[in-house]
Amino acid sequence: MHKIYFEEKGEELLKKLGIPKTVFAQKMGIKKQNVKVLFKSKNLETIRRAAEVMGVPFEFLIGYTEEPSKEYLESLPIISESLAPAIGWAKRLRSKEIAKAMLEKGFDDVTIMNLTGLTEDEVAALKD
Repeated sequence: MHKIYFEEKGEELLKKLGIPKTVFAQKMGIKKQNVKVLFKSKNLETIRRAAEVMGVPFEFLIGYTEEPSKEYLESLPIISESLAPAIGWAKRLRSKEIAKAMLEKGFDDVTIMNLTGLTEDEVAALKD
């Protein structure tokens, strides 16, 4: 079976992002010794949560998009808490873009909602 980016380079990505395994494990709700096992996960919800914790796009971790640039990765650890609302807005906008692409490819609404975090009304609005 084809390995996805998360499985192949998860630990390397943590290092690039400057996120200690202990911190990542804690935020994921697992023990540090289980991080390697987590990287082998094919569960999309687990990968979505890991992307959220790492601050990288979900589609990057599943190999749908190219590896983020060095500049992007270097910018993540120093993000100020005051930017949180703007970052949340940007993620929401990106989720809508992804949902539109998923709709075009025939994904069902429930799958789209589960993977993007959008509500039923938000997905319905994208169909108009």
